Amino acid sequence: MTPGERIKRPVKIGRHIADARGNVALTFALTAPLLLAGAGAGVDASRFFAAKSALQQIADGAALSGARQYFLDSSNAIAVEGVATAAAEAALRSNVKDLEAAVSAKANAGAAGVQVTISATYRPTLLAGVFKEGFAISVDSFAEARGSEASTCIIGLDTSSRSAVFLNEAAKINGPDCAVYSNSTSNAGIEVLRDAKIISALTCSSGGYFGGAGNFSTQPLTDCPAREDPIANRTRPTVGACDYNRKQVDDFTGALNPGVYCGGLVVNGASDVTLNPGTYIFKDGAFSILRTSKVTGKNVGLYFTGRNANLYFQEQSNVSLSGPVSGPMAGVLIWQEEDPRSAKMFEVRSNNVHTLTGTIYLPNSTFYASVNAPVAQSSAYTAVVARKISLDGQVELVLNDNYSDTDVPVPAGVGRAGGDIVLRR
Repeated sequence: MTPGERIKRPVKIGRHIADARGNVALTFALTAPLLLAGAGAGVDASRFFAAKSALQQIADGAALSGARQYFLDSSNAIAVEGVATAAAEAALRSNVKDLEAAVSAKANAGAAGVQVTISATYRPTLLAGVFKEGFAISVDSFAEARGSEASTCIIGLDTSSRSAVFLNEAAKINGPDCAVYSNSTSNAGIEVLRDAKIISALTCSSGGYFGGAGNFSTQPLTDCPAREDPIANRTRPTVGACDYNRKQVDDFTGALNPGVYCGGLVVNGASDVTLNPGTYIFKDGAFSILRTSKVTGKNVGLYFTGRNANLYFQEQSNVSLSGPVSGPMAGVLIWQEEDPRSAKMFEVRSNNVHTLTGTIYLPNSTFYASVNAPVAQSSAYTAVVARKISLDGQVELVLNDNYSDTDVPVPAGVGRAGGDIVLRR
């Protein structure tokens, strides 16, 4: 070996690799809990914010449901709170099953609003051992009913069937100051097809609706509280013995009197009939106006009871009627007795139905109109409360609400109904 020559020693590579592996293993062992904790925290944080978002949506929906109640009864704060609470609790049961949640609703009658608060505890999944008490979640939503008042003009009473309110072809409901309600929980409780249209201040379905933006002047609201039947608890007219049996007049000009028309009444030919004031009871038979007959009457009530008791206006007939101002039928122009044997269709097929002032009440039947002209356009007001309302063809059902222009009273429950609902958080 020369001076300055370095001595080369063999390098033991295997030992260094083993040492490196040992260091990595030690480092991983020390940091693994932190890494797992971080991953768990990320998962739990994501679930926490998803749960909070779900609760916020439920609170918003419940507040909207409660605020709509002001349109039905503006002073009943208990009903507002009850509807909001029930809506929130139902949504929680259906959509958020893994949280312990409590609901509170507080009505503000002065603002026509309701605040819904949902409080819950989120319990972590991966870090349950670390955060044993969980994390509190609280969300709030406030909905306010405001805007111009509307009048209840249409109520479809059917609670489950499709198309409690149905329009087809170019049919139209024309009530710019009116509210149109469907009590059906079907996802198409209101159905508007083709070029048909509902023009209203408020359209409200207990379920859903079918139709495009062009079929409605205002976007329908859904999940609305069912509208109470405004006539159901009224005292019915008394049905006495028959005054007439299967009465028919042909090419008759003159007046007919109130009474019990057993087997119905047919006005035929080119008759020109005036109905004297009072209540006309059609028992087990229809009231039919046929061919070119004309029927007019002021302060008359048409009451239908028993089998086959319905109404039929033929194409060329001419009709102008206004309801009673007093007695059991005050404000109700047409009333069908609630009976499972009752007829299922009341048909307007005439192009000359100018005046139907009052409320049309058909709890068992469909109010059906298929004509090529406006219906009820000369009425001071018209309201239709029926199991179903069905319009077809070119018909335009005109729903005026000029209550001060007539002495025919407006039944309780046909009146102030709605406007806009504003959601604030």
